[in-house]
Amino acid sequence: MSDDEMRLVVHKMQKLKELQRARKRVRQLERELRGEPEVPEESVFVPEFLRPRALVRLRDHRTGEGARSSSRSDGPSRSGNSRGAA
Repeated sequence: MSDDEMRLVVHKMQKLKELQRARKRVRQLERELRGEPEVPEESVFVPEFLRPRALVRLRDHRTGEGARSSSRSDGPSRSGNSRGAA
């Protein structure tokens, strides 16, 4: 595929996404005019095998904890175990 063909495909995809967003917005405005309740946003789909990891990451992200804080909490317990074994 040449660069010109690639640019054309990318441009068409961008235009399609813009049109889909516009259609969604029009539907939302029409519902508001009719007085219908808002449709809740769709949640992000997480496959079953990724759900436990995703939930942990979401929880850590919301609480502000990251990989560093979890490794720090493991650090003292490891050193405590090694002292008892020595």
